[in-house]
Amino acid sequence: MKIMGHRGAKNESPENTLKSIQTAIDAGVESVEIDIHLSKDDQIMVIHDNTIDRTTNGSGKILSMTLLELKEFDAGEGEQIPTLKEVIKLVRGKVLLFIEIKADDCEEKVVNILKEEDLSQFIIKSFNHRYLQKVKSLNSNLRTAVLIHALPVDPVQLVRACEGDILSISLGFLDKELVDLCHKDNVEVCAWNCNDIDKLSIISATGVDYLGTDIPSIICAGL
Repeated sequence: MKIMGHRGAKNESPENTLKSIQTAIDAGVESVEIDIHLSKDDQIMVIHDNTIDRTTNGSGKILSMTLLELKEFDAGEGEQIPTLKEVIKLVRGKVLLFIEIKADDCEEKVVNILKEEDLSQFIIKSFNHRYLQKVKSLNSNLRTAVLIHALPVDPVQLVRACEGDILSISLGFLDKELVDLCHKDNVEVCAWNCNDIDKLSIISATGVDYLGTDIPSIICAGL
């Protein structure tokens, strides 16, 4: 079971910032998850919401502001909203990066950014499964993770319908039967998010491949 830092180290440093990602890396995670949106001038920004209201000292929609405008805001502890390129530079050669697409028209731009990178180090994920199909059509070598908040009868069929590689499921729906079904057809499973160290052994027993957490320093230390 590999630990994934959710939005870096969401509960330890300002989420989706370079500091948060570095905190997760320092904790010993094998992977980090981030979220992306598109700015007014078509830059891929690393932020969860479609506005900056919750996570910065500013307000407004990301799509209504340029990169330079977005960089003016404090994303917590003096951090800026990073771009995808900045995050890639930080994690390159260190950890696997899960990139969650949260908005329209990001797919081709993300694929273009990754074309000079080692594609084995990236996984594209989304609740919008059409985004994943688009990514695959642009580059079939990129792995994708199908996000769901449910317990499907046939998880493999769901992943294959999206031309995906990994099932990314809420921890509340994870069980060994689901993991076994996926592994039988070479589909990996990622579960999110565990912030209770006492549950690690139970979760590990399911055979899940990746486990997200908001507190990687604590969870990694508990393994």
